[in-house]
Amino acid sequence: MGWVPGGDFLEVTASSPTTGNNFYSISGSGNNPVLNKETHRCLRCHGGSFTRDIPSPLVRSVFPDSNGQPIFKAGTTFVDHTTPMKDRQGGWFVTGTKSKNRGNLVYQETERGADQGRIFDMSDIRNIDYPGEGSDRVALLILEHQSELHRLLAHLSLQTQTALYSQRKFDELLGRTERLSDSTKRQIKSVGDKVLRYMFFKDEAELPCISLKYSPYAQYFNGNGPKDSKGRSLYDLRMAGQMFEYPFCYMVYSDAFQSLPDEALEYLTAELAAILNPDSNYEGYNHLTRSDKLVIRQILEETTELL
Repeated sequence: MGWVPGGDFLEVTASSPTTGNNFYSISGSGNNPVLNKETHRCLRCHGGSFTRDIPSPLVRSVFPDSNGQPIFKAGTTFVDHTTPMKDRQGGWFVTGTKSKNRGNLVYQETERGADQGRIFDMSDIRNIDYPGEGSDRVALLILEHQSELHRLLAHLSLQTQTALYSQRKFDELLGRTERLSDSTKRQIKSVGDKVLRYMFFKDEAELPCISLKYSPYAQYFNGNGPKDSKGRSLYDLRMAGQMFEYPFCYMVYSDAFQSLPDEALEYLTAELAAILNPDSNYEGYNHLTRSDKLVIRQILEETTELL
């Protein structure tokens, strides 16, 4: 959900097993809210080249001027958990951190783009009633991670449905009876592998040490998911070097993941078992230690039906 202070409506996105992600606005007030399904207005950004034609949320880091407007000729960065920290959070208020990033900076436009930027004076916005005293950086990091995975899961769902539809048409023409054609398998694999690499935090950018003590969101989120018999959870935060204690994404429990087509889930499940085999080195997953594999495997075995 999103809301701009002073705005008169809420913006909502919800994952869908058939269409990827849907976008809504909620207007009105009191006891008469109005839910509107958005199409072109939202999909101009959330369904075009910015999201590689997959309807999905996205997080951007920009170079804002003193009025909060992006200086577009200075460029923009689409952010996920692989984005270097120095390139993140431009245009966002960020508190509780001393690490170098674009957060809290404003810029002046130059001939080639933007200058080096300066720290924005927070006293300039005292006339705006924000609901909190600060900006929770842990929540922002989770958002940056999760938005891209929503895109990938939507892509896998849509790709699988398209491949199965095409196969049915060819099966009718050619009289084939195989459950999945080689073409369908390749199409599922091409996106399924991207989903798995992302869920295993392949190429995650190194994080500075971030204290969880002063983060209300961290207190809510940390360990708040299903736990194995040893009390370990995919929701356990580390926020030092890497985001999570155990590098596999908690969104395995989400409707967006669980509602994937059966054929996609079958592929992911088989690959998960191979990747998490502690006695083999699965190509492309050298960042996982033997201990990582054992712990993640036990958590998944005890909290899901995947393994």
